[in-house]
Amino acid sequence: MQNPFRYRPADPEIDDWADNAVSNVMAWLSQRLLPGWCATPEHWTSRLTMMLWTDCPCCLLWRGLVLGFLAGLGLGLLI
Repeated sequence: MQNPFRYRPADPEIDDWADNAVSNVMAWLSQRLLPGWCATPEHWTSRLTMMLWTDCPCCLLWRGLVLGFLAGLGLGLLI
């Protein structure tokens, strides 16, 4: 099994990958849990992330979803 903290997407278009634990884990999660999300241009995630200027827009989407969930959960517990 591949280490999620050292994972790098196999996309040849990504040339300057931000090699850090968060980006690597988000890319690994997107590939393992929901591989069809960013794989087809018709999917809502692909249409949404086409507006983002990043090398790995699906990783950025995952990061936003996970960090947003954690922040919302923390805020909900505080309230």
